[in-house]
Amino acid sequence: MIDKEKLNELVGMASDKLGTSRDNIEKAMNSGSLDKILGNLKPGDAARLQNVLKDKAATEKLLSTPQAQQLLKKIIEGK
Repeated sequence: MIDKEKLNELVGMASDKLGTSRDNIEKAMNSGSLDKILGNLKPGDAARLQNVLKDKAATEKLLSTPQAQQLLKKIIEGK
């Protein structure tokens, strides 16, 4: 399971990368409406990501994989 600190870091990075506020990202995550946030992705990629993020168990499973942990580490470290 992803902890609150890592989630906050991810929200901050997403905010920077997508050019939107942390508040907007958090509201979109909480409401399940990520359409505006995901507008910069390819339509198919955005749809797949939204489906995973709507399912809390699927999101936690995805983020707990070794590949996701490695990617998150690279993102957080800026590598």
